[in-house]
Amino acid sequence: MIDRLLRFLDFLSRVAGWVAAGFVLLIVLLMSGEILSRSLLGKSTMVVSDFSGYFLVAIVLFGLGFTLREDGHIRIKLVRMRLSEPAGRILDVLIALGCAAMTIFALRASLRMVMGSHRLDMRADTVAQTPFWIPQLVIPIGLALLLIQLLAFIIRRVRS
Repeated sequence: MIDRLLRFLDFLSRVAGWVAAGFVLLIVLLMSGEILSRSLLGKSTMVVSDFSGYFLVAIVLFGLGFTLREDGHIRIKLVRMRLSEPAGRILDVLIALGCAAMTIFALRASLRMVMGSHRLDMRADTVAQTPFWIPQLVIPIGLALLLIQLLAFIIRRVRS
């Protein structure tokens, strides 16, 4: 049962990683379209900087959980490598619990931000007039994906 749950959580992280990669591709396509528009038509699309910024935030946040699963986050193992394996696992769990607590705090704050932006109908002061809640929504989604992967990390460390 737990193994199936962990496989599903890993699947979610892989999907989020692919979504992040898709946003990288979208930035490349947007920039290419802007360059073509300026060079061939002499006009700007006027939205590339907005959407590139939104997509950059999505890349980072959708990539957090995937990067954790792939052990890609920078970790300073100076203390960890001096501990026995059981003590190291306990330290890993304690640090992951602290990270999960901070992620929950940030997740709650980001949800309030998104709901406030939606309620107040806040929009970008640009040509696109993008409702802020739409690009802001990637923040709680990405944090939730990170929290899920932190919980999977904790389960793996406790089980081993």
